[in-house]
Amino acid sequence: MTDATTPASQALPRQLTVLIVLAVLILAALLFLVFRAARTPEWRYMVIAPPDQMLEGELNRVGAEGWEIVSARRATSGSGDYASAAYELILKRPGVDATAKIAATQASDPTLAAMRSDLRNLITAQEAYFADNVTYARDISKLNYAQSAGDSVTITFASGIGWSATVKNTGTTKTCGIFVGAATPPVPGQPEGAPMCQ
Repeated sequence: MTDATTPASQALPRQLTVLIVLAVLILAALLFLVFRAARTPEWRYMVIAPPDQMLEGELNRVGAEGWEIVSARRATSGSGDYASAAYELILKRPGVDATAKIAATQASDPTLAAMRSDLRNLITAQEAYFADNVTYARDISKLNYAQSAGDSVTITFASGIGWSATVKNTGTTKTCGIFVGAATPPVPGQPEGAPMCQ
């Protein structure tokens, strides 16, 4: 009778052992996938188009900030006297999306809100100028534009394919910036057309 019960009693521990091994393998695979997903970097992208005479310096600057070139092309805009060309570079670097965190931090500051509003209004003024001149204004005095009290808006770059600007205010040490089209973002990593401060 002992011989008949031995194979049956041994089969149960073998089945249990197989189930435990399978459960451990499945758990290990799930943990591997979770940890692998947690380590996968989110990519931040930026498009810049520095003037030719500033290309090398701009590449060195963004390279020092950890940006890598994904794509580059020669972009031209306009024709005749209004033609301009620049290398348009698409860059990437690993990172988290800090844009929302920065915007949330700055939302409660009325000085920064006025500065960002001035930059959004500058978009409208620049587009009106472009419609008449097929290029963006390099000088703020050429625009139908008024800035808030204490603000000092400076157009840092303008061509037929894009522009960038910054604004400072006597009430804060921060500088806000914006860019449209093929221009270098004043605040690294900022999206096109979205005023950001640093």
